[in-house]
Amino acid sequence: MNLTCTSDGLNTDKPKDALPSRFYFDSRWIGSHGIGSFAREFLKRAPALNVITTRFMKPVHPLDSFNLNYILKKNNADFFFSPGYNAPFKSPCPYVFTVHDLNHFDVPENSSVLKRLYYDRFLKPACWRAEKILTVSDFSKKRILDWTGVSEDKVVNVSNGADEKFTSYGEKFDFHKPYIFFVGNRKPHKNLDRAMHAFATADIDNEIVFLLTGTPDPCIYKKAKTLGMQERLFFCGFISDEKMPCYYRGAVATLFPSLYEGFGLPIIESMRCGTPVITSNLGAMKEISAAYACLVDPFDIGSIKLGIETTINDAVIWNNKLNLANMYLQEFTWDNTFQKIQGAIDVFN
Repeated sequence: MNLTCTSDGLNTDKPKDALPSRFYFDSRWIGSHGIGSFAREFLKRAPALNVITTRFMKPVHPLDSFNLNYILKKNNADFFFSPGYNAPFKSPCPYVFTVHDLNHFDVPENSSVLKRLYYDRFLKPACWRAEKILTVSDFSKKRILDWTGVSEDKVVNVSNGADEKFTSYGEKFDFHKPYIFFVGNRKPHKNLDRAMHAFATADIDNEIVFLLTGTPDPCIYKKAKTLGMQERLFFCGFISDEKMPCYYRGAVATLFPSLYEGFGLPIIESMRCGTPVITSNLGAMKEISAAYACLVDPFDIGSIKLGIETTINDAVIWNNKLNLANMYLQEFTWDNTFQKIQGAIDVFN
């Protein structure tokens, strides 16, 4: 186990004694996913921290709760903060952790007996013992409250942010045809099958293509052939964080009809890049998009189809909505999220 105290890349404008000397932060979550962004952006703004960098065990490992307990006890930790949903089993110090959503509990396709066991036997008791539980939307906060029965003031919505690079000004991805941009992995709750069905039957210009993030997939190509849209399906491969705004700006619309999200960063990122969004009328997606996206029933192919048609064929209306959204979108910054985290964690105050 390797524990290091690091200040590389950190904002040290604040005195180092603004936090306990043995404040530990779980940096293993940093990555290209939503929790990864949340972790990275916090660390950029935090004073110098003791950072957990154990490489032999990931934070999602089923034994990591015991691993954390050992590390914190061995190093006489004063406080522990995780940007993800891992927590020490019986912590020797106060801790705050982040439950972005209850996806693995609420969505059967993403769940399993072991995952549900972890949620019931480890995650729920961890919520009871935590000083605070952070989350990223009112939707997720309500689900956590309903599931755990903890007091309302114990769960704090700190939201998510979008980097300053997500703006309507800048380079656009130069594709050879206009495209609808589908952002997401291949998990069932991302709703790709219904999205493809809706696109294939939508009454829009045939020159418009369907561009997916990620690498080519034979199963998706097979599906596209069945739907008669194989000539209109393209993959863009891995997109770096720096290039992502270009892809949003180049799109005629972003399609994000997910069945479940704790937040839905692509909604905010796309709208900040000036690109209309078609998303679900459920939970966090309805909440986060406010009145500025085209909302559809993600279980109804006809509703998604109509959303695509309306957004593409009435582009002026949706562009006007995005102009009205400018003030609202400024709320979603990582600086604001960091300030809310500071307000929620007692040792900052």
